[in-house]
Amino acid sequence: WLMFFFFFKQKTAYEIYQCDWSSDVCSSDLEEGSYKDYRTLVDAYEKNRKFEEGHEFFQSLFQSHHDNTLALYGSGLIDLKGNFFEQAQKTFQKALKQNPEAPEGYKGLSESYLMMQDLPKAIDYATRAMELAKGRKDTQMEADILGNLAQMYYLDKQYNKALIFQDHALSQHVELDSTKDVIIDKATMARIYSAMGKYEEAQQFFVEAINLAETSKEYAIKARIHGFWAKHYQDYGDNTNFMV
Repeated sequence: WLMFFFFFKQKTAYEIYQCDWSSDVCSSDLEEGSYKDYRTLVDAYEKNRKFEEGHEFFQSLFQSHHDNTLALYGSGLIDLKGNFFEQAQKTFQKALKQNPEAPEGYKGLSESYLMMQDLPKAIDYATRAMELAKGRKDTQMEADILGNLAQMYYLDKQYNKALIFQDHALSQHVELDSTKDVIIDKATMARIYSAMGKYEEAQQFFVEAINLAETSKEYAIKARIHGFWAKHYQDYGDNTNFMV
């Protein structure tokens, strides 16, 4: 699966989604928001399967503030999650044209090429996004890009590189206290180790991911992890049976 994975003035994703974004309070909050704020709002729209509504909201926000490349990123990302690939790429290209020194456009294009399995382009755009995110000192975006690069190298069967990037992503998400991301990172570490034939290490990270998902009540992620490993066990046999 893809690792796309705000605290927005301590609001939950449900509260964010339910907010009246036409009000002065909510709209001004988001105008000054961070990448993490926009990512969490996209997640809220995705959870409610409101892809068109999310697209329209981010586009209207951009129309009101033409220097807001994060609004374009949000619009493109919600399109990407709704499988509107061509529309998403046009929006990310627009963000890139709007501000070539902002990482949002590069990150969005890297994610779109990842979903289309064009790994060389995905890696190139993600690498550039990483450089710009570091320059802006956006730790959340940097950690997410590291995870995306790990996914790309994993799919390209460059497992040693994937492991390095995923380990860095995990460390940063731990520092950010982003539990959901940490669970996904640990599950991905398990997948990488399994692909390398290091089944003991894979089992360790798998169990850690499952236990953390349980204690943090991230039951949907726990079910998804179990589903992956059930299929993995069916495909590869006893030595990768990590079901607990």
